Amino acid sequence: MRTTVRKCGQALVIGLFAFVLLANCALAKDKVEEQFHQSYALNPDGQVRLDNVNGKIHITAWDRQEIQVDAVKRADNQQDLAATKIEIDAKAERIKIHTKHPNSRKNNSTTVDYEVKVPTGAHLAAVETVNGSVEIAGVRGPVNASSVNGLLAAKGLASDTKLETVNGKVEAVFDRLDGVKSISMDAVNGRLELTLPADANAEVKAESLNGRIEADKLTVKKNWPVGSELHGKLGQGGTRVKAETVNGGIRVKLAGPEGKAQVEQPAKG
Repeated sequence: MRTTVRKCGQALVIGLFAFVLLANCALAKDKVEEQFHQSYALNPDGQVRLDNVNGKIHITAWDRQEIQVDAVKRADNQQDLAATKIEIDAKAERIKIHTKHPNSRKNNSTTVDYEVKVPTGAHLAAVETVNGSVEIAGVRGPVNASSVNGLLAAKGLASDTKLETVNGKVEAVFDRLDGVKSISMDAVNGRLELTLPADANAEVKAESLNGRIEADKLTVKKNWPVGSELHGKLGQGGTRVKAETVNGGIRVKLAGPEGKAQVEQPAKG
């Protein structure tokens, strides 16, 4: 009797295990994917706009007078995948890449990841995503990018730049500041890191309510009871730099030999 019960128990466990495997396989089969690959002519300083909801955006520069858009849509089922569209409005002077999600269908499972190549001097007028990272490399024209939840990183910058996120880290690396009028970095919950050329000429303003500020060759003031700020000039001044976060630290550094940051202690009362 005990042997029979034991065998029945073993059979039940094996059956449940098999059921779980079959269920997982069925779910895996439900995962669907669709790729998008298109190229469009774009002027060397053409304007680029790209908006996304769920998924990462990766933009790199190249020496061609065209933009290449490679995207991958992924979803739990074909219905969600088909309901999410990639819409392109392209002209030689500007291009708009819109990720259209259905208004009538909630909890759409689709994510869209973008890999985009743009002319080196392109103007990234608006690059936005809600849930996902935004990474930009080598673009020398103006940059305006934002993410609600995710990393926001840009390197090889050489023009006016504005980077904003709600929840995520912001990183910016500038190769040069000649001709750059303003740099703006903002976060609510996230750390800001800015790298400037060793010979930078800039007016720097930084504020953090709950976080530490570090800056090469600039004096940081600790406020009482909370918060830190700095207002300083690098070289002859010039480029206006603003970095603000509520919860997170701020680091402003020079690409060359670094000067040790000075910290001014808060006055109580």
